[in-house]
Amino acid sequence: MTLLMGMFQISAKLGFSDFYFVGMLLNSVLSVGMVLLSYYICKRLFSVSEAMFCLILYAVYPPMYFMAAVFYTDHLTMIFPVLLFWLYLKLDKCEKTLKTGIYAGVMALVAVCGYLLKPTVLIVLIAIVIALFLACKWKKIAFVGVSFAVVYLCVNFVFNGIIYDQHLNRETAEQMNTPLETWVLMGMNENPGFSPDDTLFSRSF
Repeated sequence: MTLLMGMFQISAKLGFSDFYFVGMLLNSVLSVGMVLLSYYICKRLFSVSEAMFCLILYAVYPPMYFMAAVFYTDHLTMIFPVLLFWLYLKLDKCEKTLKTGIYAGVMALVAVCGYLLKPTVLIVLIAIVIALFLACKWKKIAFVGVSFAVVYLCVNFVFNGIIYDQHLNRETAEQMNTPLETWVLMGMNENPGFSPDDTLFSRSF
């Protein structure tokens, strides 16, 4: 909601009030960015042939033509894992300390922004750290770890300050938030997934 609100505020200041179109435009830009990054990743890892085949797969995938109108976190975050992997390829080949620090910092910013939209984005960052660990690239692990910690703390501090001071009472949030036990209960079901009964039960205590 914060991402979309920011885009809506920018468009409103520019005198444009069709916010549905603005949201669709944002989704479209994110989709095109993901497709382009996928192309460059395949080109770097394999060849132009595989990169073109990647574009063909996107072209014949029907949901790609309808995603612009879907304002859901799964779609809004699709570009982040791909962007993180592209940055990792850049970081992995980097030898200079300054460039390594820059790529690690950008990677941390992308990971934190993606995490705020949907925490599963961090799966890619964890995989990157594991890959660097297996390659014994300790300096790069340190850069990535420190950068992520600094960016996360700064962004989280600013974000929480804005949310709790302007939009939400902290005591009300603590009282009304869905307990973490909800997700544990869902994972223990015979058919794991969202369960209204588990949600109501965990909220009861």
